[in-house]
Amino acid sequence: MISFELEQEQKMLVDTIGRFAAERVKKVFRDADEEGKLPADVVQAGWDIGVLPSSLPEAYGGFGEYAVMTGALALEAFAYGDLATTFQIFTPGLVAVPVMLAGTEAQKEAHLPLFCEPKPPQVTAALTEPRYHFDPRNLKTTAVLENDDYVLNGAKSMVPLAANAEMILVYANENGRTQAFFVPRDTPGLTVLEREKL
Repeated sequence: MISFELEQEQKMLVDTIGRFAAERVKKVFRDADEEGKLPADVVQAGWDIGVLPSSLPEAYGGFGEYAVMTGALALEAFAYGDLATTFQIFTPGLVAVPVMLAGTEAQKEAHLPLFCEPKPPQVTAALTEPRYHFDPRNLKTTAVLENDDYVLNGAKSMVPLAANAEMILVYANENGRTQAFFVPRDTPGLTVLEREKL
């Protein structure tokens, strides 16, 4: 018979995050929503719990505990305090997880250790496009190889924390295939507009 009981470590993680959500996040989320910004100490405290670093392979500084179910439980526990806070704390995962699962060895060595540092890296990912019936398998943003560099053309929307990101993982269509490209913030032609207000 299948058991739906959480493992002891999962229970401890959910309890820890649940206390954090109730004691720290719930107290600030309304003001943060009005101001459009979370207190930096709350974001740092959420990062310090270590959910993302613990899921990365040991070879890159993590603890090698990657498990989809544990990640989902952690997200749910954080969201008890506030969903937007959860998204902000886990935005670096939009880069770390794709690199971990599909990156080259060189990309893993270059990028994954950044997610095991005491402070969260200022990174994000840009997939969504500002159009009706957006389809991630049929992106309008294009990538064309010119000489030894890729030239990306297109627009993205709903990119979390883009204003402060030092690097953005941009998804684009290269010859009919969705590919991801590391784009540093100071790349010529990259423009980050004012954050969308909902």
